[in-house]
Amino acid sequence: MGCRECGSVFNVPMTSVTSGMVDSGFWIQKYIGRGDVSEVFIAQQTSNKEKIFMKFLSPAVSGNNQAADSYISQLLVSRQFQHPNIIPALDSGMMSEHPFIAFAYVDAHSLNDLIHDEGPMEEKDALKIIIKATRPLRYVWEEFNTVHGAVKPSNIKVDDDGNVFLIDFCNNKRLLAAGGITLDGMNHSGTVADFMSPEQAKGFNELDCRSDIYSLGVTLFYLLTGQTPYTGTDTTQILEQHLSAPVPDILEHNTEISDDCVDLIYDMMAKDPDERILDWVELGSRIKPLLKRGKVGSQTNLDMLVEESKSSKKPVIIALVIIGFLLGMIALALIVGKKDPLPTPPKKPNTQSKIKKPKVIGTEIRSGKKKNTAPKKNTSPKKNSAPKNRTTIPRTIIQKVNAQTRRANSDPRYIIKAIRNLKVLRDKVETDNDKKYIDQEIKQLEAKQKKAMEDAFKDIDKAPEPEAPKK
Repeated sequence: MGCRECGSVFNVPMTSVTSGMVDSGFWIQKYIGRGDVSEVFIAQQTSNKEKIFMKFLSPAVSGNNQAADSYISQLLVSRQFQHPNIIPALDSGMMSEHPFIAFAYVDAHSLNDLIHDEGPMEEKDALKIIIKATRPLRYVWEEFNTVHGAVKPSNIKVDDDGNVFLIDFCNNKRLLAAGGITLDGMNHSGTVADFMSPEQAKGFNELDCRSDIYSLGVTLFYLLTGQTPYTGTDTTQILEQHLSAPVPDILEHNTEISDDCVDLIYDMMAKDPDERILDWVELGSRIKPLLKRGKVGSQTNLDMLVEESKSSKKPVIIALVIIGFLLGMIALALIVGKKDPLPTPPKKPNTQSKIKKPKVIGTEIRSGKKKNTAPKKNTSPKKNSAPKNRTTIPRTIIQKVNAQTRRANSDPRYIIKAIRNLKVLRDKVETDNDKKYIDQEIKQLEAKQKKAMEDAFKDIDKAPEPEAPKK
């Protein structure tokens, strides 16, 4: 909460649990943060001295037995997950009349805290974390047909070795379905709606992996800008934007992001799940090429956090190279020292001072002779350069069109759908220039579709006639 007079931000405790309490076999050691419906502490089990995370539900949830039971039972589902990047729930119980869920302890920082402390990430740093987060999400979807349901920076943790962990596998819609609880009542952290997919905003109880892909796309937007794409005075306004507002131009917040990464975010955050990246395999195949090329992220603490474990071998290799170099220099010095000294060569007359040195001005050298100083024309094509007729087209429209044409080029089965999507986009744009640009792309796809149909009929005509049955 914030003070209206001075603007100071402060937290109002959700529960009566405080650091130092010892109850029900647990010693509460440290408050570490709050979620939408809970407060989280680091605690120690008095029986075996092991550290754990303890999540205490807020009165908005704990006061509704049906909602609390549904929420806890879903969180406990993660006990069956056997994946190194999932922080599983261990048990549940009551302390000081507050229901709690205990989780395995991992010494890691949430992405929320990292962005708060160090600001937005470099593109490669963020993509490394995102692709690592897809591994446990793919595992639970393919093995258990389960979605996370609450993918957001506070539920993704990174340790000092670059390992990424997910916590809190739950769908907040379960709480709303129980009745008596509203989104605003759950919004203690102020972020309950910031990372929800349009399907969640509509109230769909049956979600698939594309819902988590959308939320992970919003998370990527946040990692690169330090801001969520949509803001509002209440959760309803934010949810309405998830449903209908276009994805904001991320380049207005961070101009260093590559075009391919911008396209990736648009494809992850498509409103219609059918237009979104289809599954975790496709998402991984889109991210990997971006990590293999382009600018390398800066060597900050964040970059060190996401380095692969094999990088720990680099100091040893460097040390061996330096030692080898020094030994070689010593050996060379010993060999040279044994030889007779060379006679001093006779001095040559210094005629160099008579030669007038050419003046170097930038890249042009002037030594008395006239040179053609006209700039050379660069005939090599620029990478990802747009045609002249696109120079006045808004970047966001070009990116949306490129997303459709690229997918149609990679999958001919998508051409018809891409044409339909581009026609919808054409009807939404305002200027004739934008409409003309989209029409050109539609005509190219229609020509490609027509050629594909003609080729298919040619193949049919060339097919051999079936042999007549033998009598």
